Amino acid sequence: MLSIDQICSWIGFRLTVYGSFACAR
Repeated sequence: MLSIDQICSWIGFRLTVYGSFACAR
C-alpha cells in the first residue's frame, strides 16, 4: 500500500508536470 506521503508527493509531481506542460502550450 502507498503511504499518504508518497501519494501527496506523486500528486504534487504530476501537478508540476501538467502545469509546466500547460504553460508550454
